[in-house]
Amino acid sequence: MFPALKVLQANLGHGRDAQNLVLQATREEKADVLILSDILRPPENNGRWAFSSCKTVAVVAVGELPIQRVWCSEARGLVAAQIGGVTFISCYALPSLNLSEFERFSEAIELEAFSHPQVVVAGDFNARHVEWGSPKTCDRGEELHGMVEQLGLSVINQASPEQLQDQQQPAQQSSSQQQQSSQQQQQQQRQPSSRQGASSSQRRVRHAGRRWKTSQFSATSFLEVLFAADFVQRATSQEGMIAAMLKACDETMQRVTRLHQDPHRNTFWWSPLLARLRNNCEVARDRMLQTADLEERSIAAAEHRTARAELSRAIRASKRNMFQELIEIAEENAFGAGYRVVMSRLRGSRMPSEPDRDILERIVSDLFPEHPPCDWSQLSNAGNDESYTQVEEAAAVGTDGGLSAAEQSAAVEAEVASR
Repeated sequence: MFPALKVLQANLGHGRDAQNLVLQATREEKADVLILSDILRPPENNGRWAFSSCKTVAVVAVGELPIQRVWCSEARGLVAAQIGGVTFISCYALPSLNLSEFERFSEAIELEAFSHPQVVVAGDFNARHVEWGSPKTCDRGEELHGMVEQLGLSVINQASPEQLQDQQQPAQQSSSQQQQSSQQQQQQQRQPSSRQGASSSQRRVRHAGRRWKTSQFSATSFLEVLFAADFVQRATSQEGMIAAMLKACDETMQRVTRLHQDPHRNTFWWSPLLARLRNNCEVARDRMLQTADLEERSIAAAEHRTARAELSRAIRASKRNMFQELIEIAEENAFGAGYRVVMSRLRGSRMPSEPDRDILERIVSDLFPEHPPCDWSQLSNAGNDESYTQVEEAAAVGTDGGLSAAEQSAAVEAEVASR
């Protein structure tokens, strides 16, 4: 079992305002993972973002858990990242792909998903199928549905009435609509088994604190972990019962930590004025979608465009004002907020620490691998004139022969040992 993660998925339509608003929406919804399709551009030097080589899709760690691993595919519009022990695959299939190209795209997703035990696939596939709420099924939908069955995934979303209406009567989506939902998105999740959950212990380091986020508690998941850990047998002693309970809590809930700032605080440029303008934009969009009369619909569409333009101008103005404030602060205090912003841009964004001890041990072992000790006695036992001559010639090569200082020192030591 893995800690409960709140996931938000959106198709941004390559819009700047949509990307700005979706980042604010994740903080308001207190999401842990953000899966994006058709993004404008990813931020530079930000370890919370994992994006494809073509920079069209991304997986963003917006909560307290970091990105543990990233897998990039040669296929365009595909990236996978592991967060909290779960692999999230973000996909975007261009509408211009023909059926054979879409089949190759599906094969790339299958290849990536098969290599991970716990996986969530989400994105904009531009594929219609009645299984996920589309009014009809197309060839791409049949191919995608076959991939879902092949991987043993479960479809966990259904198309909303607004999405179905947009499919029948295409209209330009607003930025607020793009940041809330993706047109024809498909999210699939492979169901974890209790055996797999028991084998991947989510032990926490001590600095994570003693408390858990009880809002993530699920009685069903908690009981499954206890059953997989043989709680009845371990509960015969007080120590065994406590250890089993702690393990079950760690595997089903995240720890409460105060080491970092709240990751769900508002973006630096957000304000009550922007919240009001966003609400006006959403109201105008809903009025446009609910109007059946063509004349009234055109009037509502004009009001919607006006509301979108006002929101876009307000966002840009808010960012300019905040940038000017940073300049004024830097003039008063050289090492204040302006200095921290510049240093974070140079060093990269602040990343949350990895709380899983198993993963930390793997990282340390990869960075500092253990090598068998070198037995220098074999060189000294050789003790022949031939080996001595070879070492002496190697030591005589010097820097002109391309030997480094370390190699020269090793050759001298070997020469002394052989004598």
